[in-house]
Parts: sequence; C-alpha cells; structure tokens
Amino acid sequence: MHRLQVLKLDDLRVSNISNMMQAWKEFSEIKHFYFRYNYVNGSIGTYDLRRLRRLEGLFLDNSTVDGNILQSIGALTSLKILSLSRCGLNGTLPLEGWCELKNLQELDLSWNEYEGILPSCVANMTSLRLIELSDNKFTGNIASSPLSKLTSLESLSLSSTIPRQFCEMTKLSLIDLSFNWLSGQIPHCFGNIKLEVTEEKSKMARHLFYAFGTLASYMLEMDYHVQFDNYDLIQLADLPITAAFVTKRNSYSYKGYILNYMSGIDLSSNKLHGEIPDALGNLSEIHSLNLSHNNLVGTIPVTFSNLHQIESLDLSYNSLSGRIPTGLIELNFLAVFSVAHNNLTGRIPDKRQFETFKEDSYLENPHLCGHPLSVDCTSTGSRPVLPPADDESEEHGFMDMEYFYISFIVSYVFVVLCIAIVLYINPHWRRAWFHFIEVYIIHFRSRMF
Repeated sequence: MHRLQVLKLDDLRVSNISNMMQAWKEFSEIKHFYFRYNYVNGSIGTYDLRRLRRLEGLFLDNSTVDGNILQSIGALTSLKILSLSRCGLNGTLPLEGWCELKNLQELDLSWNEYEGILPSCVANMTSLRLIELSDNKFTGNIASSPLSKLTSLESLSLSSTIPRQFCEMTKLSLIDLSFNWLSGQIPHCFGNIKLEVTEEKSKMARHLFYAFGTLASYMLEMDYHVQFDNYDLIQLADLPITAAFVTKRNSYSYKGYILNYMSGIDLSSNKLHGEIPDALGNLSEIHSLNLSHNNLVGTIPVTFSNLHQIESLDLSYNSLSGRIPTGLIELNFLAVFSVAHNNLTGRIPDKRQFETFKEDSYLENPHLCGHPLSVDCTSTGSRPVLPPADDESEEHGFMDMEYFYISFIVSYVFVVLCIAIVLYINPHWRRAWFHFIEVYIIHFRSRMF
C-alpha cells in the first residue's frame, strides 16, 4: 500500500470518518486523492490532509470539508489540482494558505457561497491554467482584480463584467461567461486572443495519448478508471479536473490535455448590446462561439467566414438584421448553426453544410426565405429578397427609383394627350366636356360666395 499512487473513495456512506482518516498516514506516497459525492458524519480535517506531502491532485467535490481548509492547505506544496466544488464553503477567501501553492495549475471553487473580492495573492499564482469560480457571490471588477495578471490562464469561468484585460490573457482557450448580468458591448480586442494549439501543448497532448492508449477515447465522457496494480501507468500523466463547456447545444466535460485542443467563447444569456465586432473573425482557431440570448444588433460580420475551425455558431435570440453572409458556406467544419429569433432578411445559403441545417435554425425571421423554410424566395406571396448591401446594389436601387419617376411622368403626359386628341376629333364629347367644366365652376363659385 505504500506504493499506492491514486486513492479513489467516491460515493461512500461513512458513519465515522475519523477512524478512516487515521489510516491515511499509511498512504504517504499518494499523488491523487478522490473523495467525492460522499455522505459522512464529520468533516475532512486539514491536519490529516497535510500528511499527504506528495499530493498533486485533491478532489473533494460534493463532500463535507473543514471550512478552514484553504487556510491550512499551504503545506501541500506539490499540489497542482484542487477541486472543492459544492462543498458548502462560505465567507471570504483567506489571504494565506492556498495562495502559497505556487505549483497549482487548476482550481475549482464553483458552487459554494464565497463572497467579497478575490485576494491580491491570487496574482502570484502564476502557474494557474484553469479557474472555476462560478456560482458564488464574488464582487468587484475583473479589470482591477488579480485575475487580470494571470496571463497563463487557458480556461476561466466566473460571474462579472467583460473588461478589456481579458485580451491580455493571451493563453485563454475557453471563456465561459454565460448566464450572468453582463452588459455593455463585446470588446473588439477579443479578436486578439490567441486560441491556437501551440507546439508545446501538442507535444504534451501526444504524450498523454501515448501513455493512456485506448483510455484517451473516453476522456471526454467518463471518469478515469485506474487500476492500482499498474503503478507505471499512473506515473505517466496527471489526472486533472474537468472543465464543462456548452457547445453544439450540449454540455461537454473536457479533461486533461484534451483542453489543449478545445477552444470556445460562451457569452450567452446576458444583456450585451451593440454590434458584433468584426474582429471576432480573427479567431480562426475557435471551435465554438455562442452569443445567443443577448441584445446584439447590426449584421452578422462577413469576417466570420474566416472562422475555419468553427464547429458550433449560435447567434439566436438577438436583434440581428441583414443577410446571412454567403461566405459562411466555406466553414467546412460547421455542424451546428442557429440564427433563430432575429430580424434577418434574404435568401438562406443552400450549399455545402447549410443544406443539412434544419428549420429550427432560422425560426422567427419573417423576412428569410429559401430551404429549409417553407417560404419560397421566387413566389409572389413572399417578401422580395433585398439585394446585397454593397455599392453596386445601392446604385441599382437608385436607378429603380429613377425609372419609376420617368415612367410616371411619361404615363401622365400620354393620358393628357389622349384626352386632348379624343376631344378634338369628337365634337359631341367636346361640348359635353366643356358643359361639365362650366357646371363645376358655377357650383364651386356658389359654395365659395
């Protein structure tokens, strides 16, 4: 048992946890400790955890822990992953203890009741790559918070505003700010965020896939299943926490170095307004972009045709207008597309992957026509399709009005000439016409005087 590297004690019902903790001193070589989803009497004491000096991953989700655990956990200097989601923790984050974890790379404090501002010591935790702080009661502005100094972050989930300091976090690959009360406009500098897979990340990912063999195919959906009789396998790679992200209308959990291949931005269900920045088209390596359920206006940027790796694009439930850019048909990996509940006009692109999108992708756009909608762009009952909004089309628009005025004047002159010719040829109609004019003049004068 002294060689045990991973200890997983999930889904237990324990009447007295103190007896169990006494045995932990036998596991001094443990590197990853899982104690999740348990029903126990008592709480996990920090003194017992400090015995595990070699611990690199600590997973205590949905368990009862000591409320001062963050203050006392600083002794675990080798810790790289700390997951305390749904542990009923509250109060403000302490200034000591956890901030001393210089090697910490992934931190999950979501679904607790922490409040106040983030302590300044967070800025010194420069190894952090993933932070989950959502569903707490934190206050303050990211622009003045220590998060703005963590330029190595790759995944961030929290509730706050969108400051421009996000654009300085050049290593972000997952940004989840959905279901908040965010207002204002989407920063144009979002287009400067680099979401590509670096050579270093790629090498690390390949190493992990080689180490785990067929296990890699399950990394996206399942927990790791580690056999204690194969210690060499455990030493080949870390077992990191999960980052949940919504894409393709489903919530997926990304684990380990799979995160190095996933990139996305989710700003859905907020109160963002203004136009979608053209600069977002610079995110050529992004896989998922969700701007739905906001108050965005303007047109869909034509620069979106540069999102060559995009697989899911959701712009539904906004107030977007104009046409769907035809350049989007060049997005060969696009599998999910939705612009429902907007004010878009014109013909729906009907080539390549756009042939596969169903009607619910375009609902509640009364001026859209074409497949898969039942509105035929060529039918007389449908609204006319607006020409493309370019200089040539605008010029043609003015020419149409000019033709209208010319044809109206010509028609008017033609009718007057026809009446004059008929009255000149037919004396009977001429006398009747003059008599009618005379009666009308007499009647008009009698009413006036």
